[in-house]
Amino acid sequence: MARRGSIDLSAFGPVYREAVRDLAPFLTPDRLEVIARHNPGWRPERFDAVAYLETSEARYAAALAVFERNGGQAAGEELRVLDVGGFMGPLPLALVRLGARVTLSEHYDYYDGAFDELRDYLIAQGVEVWDLDLSEALDSQPDERFDLVLAMAILEHLPSSPRPLLLNARGLLDEAGRFVVDVPNIAYWPKRVGLLRGISPLPAMADVYHAESPFTGHHHEYTAAELAQVLTWSGLAVEEVVTLNYTPWPDGPFWRRIAADWPRRRFASLREVLLACASRD
Repeated sequence: MARRGSIDLSAFGPVYREAVRDLAPFLTPDRLEVIARHNPGWRPERFDAVAYLETSEARYAAALAVFERNGGQAAGEELRVLDVGGFMGPLPLALVRLGARVTLSEHYDYYDGAFDELRDYLIAQGVEVWDLDLSEALDSQPDERFDLVLAMAILEHLPSSPRPLLLNARGLLDEAGRFVVDVPNIAYWPKRVGLLRGISPLPAMADVYHAESPFTGHHHEYTAAELAQVLTWSGLAVEEVVTLNYTPWPDGPFWRRIAADWPRRRFASLREVLLACASRD
């Protein structure tokens, strides 16, 4: 269970994997097709949502570790966590089961009812759900303050400025709280190689063209410097930026796997994900 001021990181993996198994029945092809209307990359024949959540364990474990490493602690007996926009919910569910008090901010009406049952399951399991889009400016902020605010794989999907979300996140932090965010690294090694071959590092134009409006795929992917900049501009003091890989390298000839996989493992700037921890400036 969660200790005062921390999360039991050694228990996170098994609890998270159980949460993914419990949520998998809600991630049916017909439900995913609803998302795919606005992002064809999510079509079930192209995207395995459960496998994505399984591999994302590495991202979430790294986020919790960087929070702990940079002074993350609870102001009271319970760790208070806000997850911004993590609609599938495995991380909030796992953290609740580890003893944290967790709020998920998500406007499920965006999904035309496809994930209402998932939302209701999360609520029944103890996750508080705010029907609130924190990527938009708020007339007034909730009174709640959090020890940890998470925005995992969110910023790259915003069609306009990340400023409202980042300012909202800062405002919802406790004075001693931490904001942890991750985004895809546009300087990821395979994307650099693809660009040399004339392939854009951003979503395929066919996906953008054929999506219903609004397109909800990636609009802007970040460099490490850009991520630090937008946090600083938003009144957040950057404490650490780390890089990591989480997607397994596909099978293929041994020499090709080594040539492609080795650089992203060896050089921090070539890794797949940027993960930052910040506090109120």
